[in-house]
Parts: sequence; C-alpha cells; structure tokens
Amino acid sequence: MATHVRGVPFPTPLSTAIRLGSLLAGATILDHSLFRHTFGSLLRWSSGFVVATLTGIAFGIAMGRNRILSRITRPGVYVLQLVPGLAWIPVALLLFGVGERTTAFMICGSPPSRPSS
Repeated sequence: MATHVRGVPFPTPLSTAIRLGSLLAGATILDHSLFRHTFGSLLRWSSGFVVATLTGIAFGIAMGRNRILSRITRPGVYVLQLVPGLAWIPVALLLFGVGERTTAFMICGSPPSRPSS
C-alpha cells in the first residue's frame, strides 16, 4: 500500500516478523548481533543513569547542608528544569560531537518521566 502512495517500499507485518526471527537467531545489523546492540544501549542508559543519580544526590545533599549554596543555585536549577529534554540535543552535539558521550549526556540530562494522574 505505501509503495503505491509514496513510491517507498514498506515492509509487511509478515516480512517484519521474519526479519525479527532472523535477528533473534543471530543475524547481524551493521556487523553486530541484535543482542550486542541491546547490550550497548543498556550500557549507555545505565552509565547515564548512574552519573545522573550520583550527581543529583551529591548536589542535593550539598544544597541541603549549605543555605548559601542553595540560594545561589536554586534559580539556575529552576530554569534548567524548564528546558525540554530534546532541546539539549544541539548542546550535547556541540559539546561532545556524535558518539557515546553525547548519548550518555542526553540520558543523564533528561528529566524523569512523571506518572500521569
């Protein structure tokens, strides 16, 4: 259907399921298995999460113990909370270029998701 509308081949559900099966069986994407790509993604996510957690806890304790530091840094924290996560992508690319550090920075800097009520 999509080929007729846009002229671009679009995979069918059956071809997608077959490709998924071959990837789970060990076929490669860009010279690595699906499991290697998944492990790399989990490693980037966990490194960003650990850095964000340790930084947040240390900064929170420092702000809680030092009233002057809290008064000085609180406006900056409030302003940075207003910036959407996607807006940090150009900043990360300028600071780190394209690569693993950029991805870890984006994970570290993205705000936690809030549960819907």
